[in-house]
Amino acid sequence: MNAANLGFVAGLALHDALGACAPALGLHVALDGTSDGKNNRLTLKWPNDALIDGGKVSGILLEASNAGDGLMAVVIGIGVNVVRTPPDLPYAATSLVDLGVEGIGAEDVFARLADAWVDQENLWAGGRGFAAIRDAWLERASGLGAPVAVKLGDEIIRGTFDSIDDEGRLLVRTASGAMRAVTAGDVHFSAAATVRI
Repeated sequence: MNAANLGFVAGLALHDALGACAPALGLHVALDGTSDGKNNRLTLKWPNDALIDGGKVSGILLEASNAGDGLMAVVIGIGVNVVRTPPDLPYAATSLVDLGVEGIGAEDVFARLADAWVDQENLWAGGRGFAAIRDAWLERASGLGAPVAVKLGDEIIRGTFDSIDDEGRLLVRTASGAMRAVTAGDVHFSAAATVRI
């Protein structure tokens, strides 16, 4: 089992749950009334955030520990801004209430998340189905094909968000055409990727 893949499983389950709680947030409709059919208002930011209209609405944290006898325990924490947005954040954030979603409480989000988790975890199948998880995650990815900057300690990698690989690492195509695989880092997309971080 590749426990690191569970972050992507959780991201997909969260995406499905938020979409079920507020279906109108998933579909982008142009001024002329047409839609491109993509759920581009609600996206997933690598590796562990859900965004609506570019504002962070949720984050996911994974914590793993050795449970003994060769077993590993993984706890997945998911926080969703349902009622309010935390103040004084260094990035854009939003809540379901800020977006006009009414009548949905934390218990509603949790119930839909539990149902969506079952579906996505079954697809993942202990890691055997990660290719399908990866493809589904990329369909919902924020910033795919856009400029990206990743801060890794003292190093900053700049380029284009190309994809994620079979291990879930962020693939950045640099200006020289080289591909860099990133396991973890502080990630900034689009306009934020072009400013000094």
